Amino acid sequence: MLAIQDTTTVRAEDKGRCIALPPVIAVDAIEGALLGLVNARFFLRTGGKAAQSKDKAFAEKESRRGLDGAERAAASMSGASGVTVVADREGDIYEDFAWKPAGAEVLIRAGQDRVRTEGSRLFERAASLPEAARMTIALPAALALRFGTSRSPARSAARATPN
Repeated sequence: MLAIQDTTTVRAEDKGRCIALPPVIAVDAIEGALLGLVNARFFLRTGGKAAQSKDKAFAEKESRRGLDGAERAAASMSGASGVTVVADREGDIYEDFAWKPAGAEVLIRAGQDRVRTEGSRLFERAASLPEAARMTIALPAALALRFGTSRSPARSAARATPN
């Protein structure tokens, strides 16, 4: 089962104000069938609050939505042979990796060139991996796929406990 997360802007106004809906939908990974809505919550984004957000506990941040969706998918699809949460760069949040629920894997497009636990950089490590596949898609472009196992990104122990 795939639990796919992405954010949809429902209504946008000037100065960074919008209503956002980041749903998580379940898709059968073998059949491609849409199984339904796993999680959804509306957020009012008012823009310019990134600096203020750094002082909040993770549980109070909008970015908590990714982990909430992963937890909900893992719990509601526990009978599936596997649950993989898929997200774009917006889901590249340390806590989503560090607190990943049991029974779920995460596949998130990297947005940050993080330092890995052994000291290497994420993008450098990914570039060093052999291509697992290459295919031509309907667009006039080639897609290269590289993957490997990874440990959690490096971060201070003080931030490595759930809030």
